[in-house]
Amino acid sequence: MPVYTFKTESGQTRELFFNMSEAPTIGSTIEFGGVALTRQVDPVQVDCRQEVRFTSHGLPRNHPDAPACNAQGKPVFASKKQVDEFVAKQDGAWLWD
Repeated sequence: MPVYTFKTESGQTRELFFNMSEAPTIGSTIEFGGVALTRQVDPVQVDCRQEVRFTSHGLPRNHPDAPACNAQGKPVFASKKQVDEFVAKQDGAWLWD
């Protein structure tokens, strides 16, 4: 069950668990334990940034069309888009598997 953030009338923050189907809407007020709580916008709980790199072990080292190469000269790609651009420049010599 997800955690939802609420504020009391005195400004304290409380976190409560609710099923997604039963969660109060943002800005609505509920009573819990005799205290009025107003649902707040929740901060992001997951870091969505991706620091993933794909190192190709099958391509030639220090390939001139590779966006970057590691210390061993192996081509490094940061996204599938970079791989697609690399493949498009190769006229069928290298394919994405």
